[in-house]
Parts: sequence; C-alpha cells; structure tokens
Amino acid sequence: MSKENFAVFQEQSRRLLDQIEMSRVKTALADFLQNKNLKKLVEEMVDILDTDEKAQMLPTISTLIPQSQKEEFDALIVVFRGSAVEPLTGDNEEEIDPFADEIDPFGDNGDDPFEGLNEQEIAMKIMDDPSLAERMMEQQEQEERKKEQHPFKGLTESEIAQKIMDDPSLAEYDMPEEDDEDDNEEESMFDLVIRMAEADLKGDELTKQKTEAKMKRRESQKQSQQQQQQQEEPKKKAFSRQHRPSVVVKTLPDYFCTAKSRGEAKAFIQMARPETGLFLLRKKDTSITGSFKRKPGQKLPYRMWALSYIDRDNSLKNVLLEQKEKNGLIYFGAQPIKNVHNPHMALQKMTKEFVLNRTPFQCKRWFHGTIDRKEAEARLAELPKGSFLVRKSTKEERMYVLSVADGSGKKVFHNKIKHEGNSWVAASAPQQVFSCVSDLIQHHKSASFGLTSLTTPVPRPEPYRLDVEEEEEEC
Repeated sequence: MSKENFAVFQEQSRRLLDQIEMSRVKTALADFLQNKNLKKLVEEMVDILDTDEKAQMLPTISTLIPQSQKEEFDALIVVFRGSAVEPLTGDNEEEIDPFADEIDPFGDNGDDPFEGLNEQEIAMKIMDDPSLAERMMEQQEQEERKKEQHPFKGLTESEIAQKIMDDPSLAEYDMPEEDDEDDNEEESMFDLVIRMAEADLKGDELTKQKTEAKMKRRESQKQSQQQQQQQEEPKKKAFSRQHRPSVVVKTLPDYFCTAKSRGEAKAFIQMARPETGLFLLRKKDTSITGSFKRKPGQKLPYRMWALSYIDRDNSLKNVLLEQKEKNGLIYFGAQPIKNVHNPHMALQKMTKEFVLNRTPFQCKRWFHGTIDRKEAEARLAELPKGSFLVRKSTKEERMYVLSVADGSGKKVFHNKIKHEGNSWVAASAPQQVFSCVSDLIQHHKSASFGLTSLTTPVPRPEPYRLDVEEEEEEC
C-alpha cells in the first residue's frame, strides 16, 4: 500500500466526516491492526459510514486492508450493506489495464503529475482527478515488475560481485532494495493510522493544556481586579464623604401623618407656627370616596402621597408625589426623580432645593391620630408607669388628649390638651402655657403631670416615616 492511498484516506476523512466520526474510524482501524477481527471492523465501518456519501470512503479503506484479507473485507461489506460500493471515478475516465506493461501510466508525454508534490498535495490532486489514482497504482506495479526482473534479485553481495565481473555491463544497475515482509509493508499504513490517532490525542491534550492555562490567567486577572477594587473601595467612600453636598439632610424628622385631606393637613400646619422649613407628608386617598378627583378614563398610579410645606415666602405649598408602578421611580409633580424609588429618598433629595427641617406634632411617633378612650387604654395596657401617647378626641373638635399609664395595668389617666390661640394648655395644669405640644411633653418628663410624670412615648402602629426598610415592609 502506498502513502498516496493513505493521503486520499486522510482527505476523504476531513471532507466527509466530522471530528467524532473521524476518531471512530481511526480507532476501528487501529483496533483491527491489533486484534485482526475483520468482521468487527466491517460492522464498525458500515455503522459509521451510514450514508451513500460517507460510504464512498469504503473503497479507499479497502486499499488499507492487507492483501490477504481484502477480498473478504469487500465481501463482508456487501453482506452488511446489501450492496457493493463503487470507488470514486471521473465521468470521462479512460479505462487503463494495470497489467499492460506497454502502456505508459502517465500518458504519451511521460510527465509525472506527482513530481515535487507532498502527500497532502498528492491527495488533493487525486481528489480533483480520481483517474490519477489508477495511474499511480500502474506506476507502482511497473516498479514492482522491474524489481522482480532485476538481474541481482535474490543474490548475495559476493554473487552480485562475481556476476558483474562476468558481465561488466551489469554495473549500471543499482543494488536491489531489500524486500520487506508483506505483513510489515501492509501494516505500515495502519502504523500511520495509529501515529495519526496518537497525534490527534496529543493535539487534544495540548489544546486542553492551553485552555486550562488560559482559564488560570483569566482567574488570576479576575482575582487581581477584585483585590484592586477592594483596595480602592475605602478611597472611593472617603472621597464620596468629602464631596457629598452639605445641603442634603441625612436624617429627616418624623414627617408622615394621618391627615385624611388637604384641609386637615393645613390645620396641622397652622397649629405648629407656620414658618419656613415646616412640612408633612400624607398618603393620598385614591378611593372613590377619597379627595383625589380622577378624570374620565384616567389610570391611577400605584401609590400617591401629598407633600405640604411652608416655602421660603412663608406660603403653604402642596405637591403631589406618585409612583406609577410597583418599584418604579418617584415623580415630583410630572417630573421623575432619577434613581429614587421611595418617598423618603425623594424628600432627602428635595432638601437640596427646599428647606425641610421641622414637622407638626401630629407627625410624631407618639401621636396616634383620632382614637377613643378604650383604644388608648388597650394600647397602654401592661406598660410601665409613665408610658404615654397623644390622641385626637373623638368627641370634641380641636381637643387632644394625653393618655398616661399608671403602671398597675388597670388604670390609665386621660388629660385634655387644648389649643387656644397660639398656645397649648393642659387641663391638669391650666396655669402653665406652652407654645407647642412637644414643649409641654418635654416639661412633664421631669415635672409631675397630674399623679405621675411622663417617661416613655408609645409609638403608633401606623408609619411615621417612609424610609427604605418600612417601604419594603409596606409592599
């Protein structure tokens, strides 16, 4: 078998098979070389080359089979496939008798079409003109005949020397090449198969090593970047702290109140000496009976709030804050506030343009809105002595009540607080006048308020701020 035949095998493999099929063919041939199981080889070839196009490789593979088993291989192919496979041929190929000595295998001009070509170029040339494969086989046959007719064939070196002495004209003949055993010659093609398969494995291993090395480099670069980011993070935070606008208020006072309407919010503002910086936030009632007037066909936003504040000109302003969809941006009027998704953050950003630093007592966490005596006693039950809350009376307009626990778990003191003009007076100490409810409460934390002093404010269950954590809980 010639290397040209094997070159054709390589070229057909690359053209007709994918990588997995090519590997299976090589493995089957190498296994046959070792175990000599021809039937298993044929089964493997028929299974792999399962289309007419791929089956065109079978004649080429047949040339790689040892001559003693070639006929049996071809017969088994017919048995397993149900038909023989014709080798690739040209449409106008001239029929050449490979055993006719008088025919020039390379045509009338005697040129060798493979002269100066390597194995791959020879294979490509044969694929372009399949008739050259038979011509090459013819050349090999003629070379074999010449070897068999060599005058020195079968002679030892001493016998060759004696023959030349008897006939000096024989000196022009080259020394005959030693004949290899048929098995060695036939199996050389399979040695090439094995070497090619080993080369493929080495190539796969090299590719794997390169891939692993590349992944290690990427991982190293990633770790290096992470370390660099960790080292730069404190610097970024320090820079951010140094360059943060000083006008932004980091902590806002309790600002959320239970006012149900704009009129009630206005009353809360007026009770607290309306000056620049005073503000409150209330939830907008979007129900059918609420204060929000919907236009025909208008789609309601996800949530709405109303901000009431005293502007720099001491006038009361009301602005709408709305969130059109869940987790969406907060809109100030008709303008979205960039990167702001809850009203607390919106108020913090607004402190760059607005003065927001004081709220009415109705926003304090100890103010529980409009609740009756029984509800107040329930909220103060079992609490320590001096625990207190402020509520709006359910019976008298503009009257508020300060409820205080006596610590026994059984009794709660209720003291009325009345708003007169711009002052606040407690019914239990009418001689003392205060400018706001917060001052009144602060005074009675140290002084007696009726039978006891105020100690611990009881926060209302409703929200008094809408910061991030509480906003998430509300959702």
